[in-house]
Amino acid sequence: MPSGAAIAFWGDAAGSPELYQVNVDGSNLTRLTYGWGFRGNVSWSPDGARIAFDCGTTIRAIDADGTNLITLTTSFSFATTAMFSPAGGPVAFLTGGWSGYGDLVVQGPDGTIVRVAPGVVGTTPRWSADGGSLAFVREGHDGSGGACNADGSPCGPPDETLVVNADGTGLRVMGYGHNPEWFVPAPGLPVATFTHDCTGAACQFNAAGSFDPDGSIRRGLR
Repeated sequence: MPSGAAIAFWGDAAGSPELYQVNVDGSNLTRLTYGWGFRGNVSWSPDGARIAFDCGTTIRAIDADGTNLITLTTSFSFATTAMFSPAGGPVAFLTGGWSGYGDLVVQGPDGTIVRVAPGVVGTTPRWSADGGSLAFVREGHDGSGGACNADGSPCGPPDETLVVNADGTGLRVMGYGHNPEWFVPAPGLPVATFTHDCTGAACQFNAAGSFDPDGSIRRGLR
């Protein structure tokens, strides 16, 4: 849970994997699903009201009290790795591949679907703190374990970490690597980011991309 008050997980104490939640002090262990056995990703909505989870080849969501179970991915025959946006509303997931891999999709609360990186088989998607972008990995499967040529370059296509905007624009390679994780500021602290454009010694700076994950930034104060 985003507040840190509870943990959701899959357990098989009932003989098949089901969704449970428990308070962080170990109290109030609650089974949330019955007969919907699953193994996979679990993701809380930012308000802590809903939990999205992998269920076989579909993604379902359920209220934190175990009610209102629905299937989110009715438009897809195969979907895994549910990830609620931290900004609320959209859910990201992978489809068309195999468990934990596939095309990266963002589905809005109204069912609107955006394939944000069509043709790129991705894995390990991660939302930025403002919900505006996703980082994910395109695995190279070169089998080399890293660089092996004399000049230090990889023998084959290496794993790459990419970032794409939630609307499907701005797809870009950030570098070789795996397991991306965004920096998340402490509650109450804004994130400063800026761009610059210089001509000689004269520079213009734009900090419009700065944001506060749990509030708004008051601009123009000195």
